Amino acid sequence: MFLFYIKNCTPRKYIIKQSTTYSSEQKHIPNISTNKIEFIQVNKMWRIKKTLLEDACLSAQNYYPKEFACLIGGDAKNKTVKEIIFIPSETSENSVSFLESSLPFDETIIGSLHSHPNASYRPSTQDTHFFRKYLINIILGYPYNPLNTGFYDENGKRIINVLIE
Repeated sequence: MFLFYIKNCTPRKYIIKQSTTYSSEQKHIPNISTNKIEFIQVNKMWRIKKTLLEDACLSAQNYYPKEFACLIGGDAKNKTVKEIIFIPSETSENSVSFLESSLPFDETIIGSLHSHPNASYRPSTQDTHFFRKYLINIILGYPYNPLNTGFYDENGKRIINVLIE
């Protein structure tokens, strides 16, 4: 089971997909990905602004039925995604391609983000090869919204604890 932690508009509240709320003053948030409850330190989770994720979803909708791709910038040490970096690319219904030489040299680039025009947000074999270059990789599945999103590390392993603020 994949959990999103979404910061509600109400200050200092986090909402889990099952609509259970937890105070942000807590040092740990429960992880109920198994039948037992574990606690996760908030500062050990990847963080992304809800508006940033919504902007990425809107871009994916504008490209639909083609794939959309961009890079993401942020702070690797603090596991924070801070920006979307648009790159020149060629898109189709099955893939996105761009020249590596067209990528900006920027130490704040920590990840990739792309869409799948179908409902799957699982990585393909090509995706997992590309993921090796970045710490965090995001796939948006159709329909594009924060709840139909997959987060993966550089090995293609799913990141199950993401704080959407």
